[in-house]
Amino acid sequence: MRFAQVDARFDHIEARLDEADVKVDARFAQFATDLRLVEERMTARIESAKTQLLTWLVGAIFTATGVLIAVLKL
Repeated sequence: MRFAQVDARFDHIEARLDEADVKVDARFAQFATDLRLVEERMTARIESAKTQLLTWLVGAIFTATGVLIAVLKL
């Protein structure tokens, strides 16, 4: 009789561990999805910053070239 109670208790514990395992797997899957979204947003921001920097540099080069031409014509 005692063995049956212990066996039932172990079955209950095993079932709870399986439930916890499923919950942990779901949380990891959600975390992976969230991480991918953050990566996509960061990539978009980096690309935007690179574009802005390139635009600023091209403008600075044209401005410097214009100033140099104006100074040389004096």
